[in-house]
Amino acid sequence: MKLHNQAMNRLFDKYLPQAEKEPMRAQWAPYLEKVEISVVSRCVDHFTKEWNRIPSLAEFLDHATTEERLQAKRKKQTEVRNCPNCDSGFVTVQHEPFTVRPCHNCLPETYDAWVTGQYEPDS
Repeated sequence: MKLHNQAMNRLFDKYLPQAEKEPMRAQWAPYLEKVEISVVSRCVDHFTKEWNRIPSLAEFLDHATTEERLQAKRKKQTEVRNCPNCDSGFVTVQHEPFTVRPCHNCLPETYDAWVTGQYEPDS
């Protein structure tokens, strides 16, 4: 929680007078301790650079949800890019030239849909 407090200090120092910091910290802490520090830190960066006021807790948590999705997407893209078994998530089908299938290693859900015949390629 120490890193969470440091991140909150950055946000609160920019927007709040000293007397309001501790009550705000007490209000926010139970919610922010459930969020990964990388997400909290990115959100604080966003709000201190892009906003002219302190966000409400709901606005902060909403942005945290968006940031969590973005971080998960970036992580998945990195896994796909670094997968040794495929080329960007797809493998050439040996018996059908110019045909590819999803990689079972880095895109398991997509591969399972392909195996069951439910796969719909993005257009």
